[in-house]
Amino acid sequence: MVPADIFIAEILTILVLFTGFDIWKMPYGKEILIALLVLANFFVFPRLFYPEYKEGEPQCGLPAMAVGILFWVAANLVVTFTVIFYWGMKWVMRKVG
Repeated sequence: MVPADIFIAEILTILVLFTGFDIWKMPYGKEILIALLVLANFFVFPRLFYPEYKEGEPQCGLPAMAVGILFWVAANLVVTFTVIFYWGMKWVMRKVG
């Protein structure tokens, strides 16, 4: 599994669940989903990609920090742009239809 797999899964999750929340008219469903994904990007997903050190090998924290920053910045940008894309497409569909 690579970080791109998680990014794609986040995009699909947002698009499918946002559509479902619109159909089921769930109050605060979108906000809760966004909050959960942002928290997961900060605390859960980076830990899946931390390097495993062998015994006797020097343990540098730089790779772990790079993974953390990747998820803090890139994954949260993916979430933000996907939400903006969804709301933009919803706005366009209302104007057209």
